[in-house]
Amino acid sequence: AACPACGAGHSRPCNNHDADCCRATVRRLSMKSRSQSRSWPHDLSLQRVLVVGSCGAGKSTFARALAPRLGRPVVELDAFHWGPDWTPKPREAFRALAAAAAAREGWIADGNYSAVRDLLWPRAQTVFWLNYPFHTVMVRALRRTLRRSLGRQTLWHGNRETLAMAVGRDGVPREVWRTWARRRRLLAELRAGNAYPHLTWIEFHAPAQAQAFVDALDGLRAEHAQADQFDTGCPR
Repeated sequence: AACPACGAGHSRPCNNHDADCCRATVRRLSMKSRSQSRSWPHDLSLQRVLVVGSCGAGKSTFARALAPRLGRPVVELDAFHWGPDWTPKPREAFRALAAAAAAREGWIADGNYSAVRDLLWPRAQTVFWLNYPFHTVMVRALRRTLRRSLGRQTLWHGNRETLAMAVGRDGVPREVWRTWARRRRLLAELRAGNAYPHLTWIEFHAPAQAQAFVDALDGLRAEHAQADQFDTGCPR
C-alpha cells in the first residue's frame, strides 16, 4: 500500500501518524533530492516536528504547508502565548496549553518560546530550522506586517497588526532587528549541545530550500496517486 499522507510504500496498512511511514518518505525524498544537490537524512521521523527560526522567517507558513502533507495538526505557539490586546497569557496557562499539545501523538509546532521548550523539545523528533539571512527575514517581516495591517487581518484572540507596528518598537520588524543574531546563536548552540541529542535537524538557508522540501512531498503524493499497483490502506 502507499500512504497518501506522505507517499511512502508499505506492506501493511498505516495511519497518518505512522513514524515508519514518514521515515520511508524521507528516504525517498533524499533520493529525489540528489539531482537538486540537496540531501536530507534517511532516518528522519516526521511524527512530531518543530519549526524554529528568527521572528518573521515564516515558521507558521512552513508549518501550515507541512500539516496537510504529513497529516499532522499545527501547534501555533503564538496562539497559546498571546491573549486579547496583545497581552501575554500567564505563564502557567501558556505552559498548560503547550503541555496538552505536546502529549498528542503527532504535531507540528512552530515557535521559539523557551518557556515551553522543556515540554515540546523532549517529545519532538525533528527540527526544521529556517536559518535565513538577515535581509531575507527583514523583508519578509515588513511585507507580512504591511499585508496584515492593510488587510486588517485578525490574528489570535482578535489581535491585529497595525501600520504603526511596521516601524514601532513593539512591531515584528523591530523585533527582527533586535533578536535575529541572538536567535541564530541560540539555535546553533542548541543544535550543537547535549540537551536534546535525540533531535534530527534540517536547516534551510533560503525560502526556496524549504519550498523544495514541500514540493518533494507533493511529488511523492502525486506519484502514488497515479500508481495503480499501490492499494492504499491509509485514510485520505
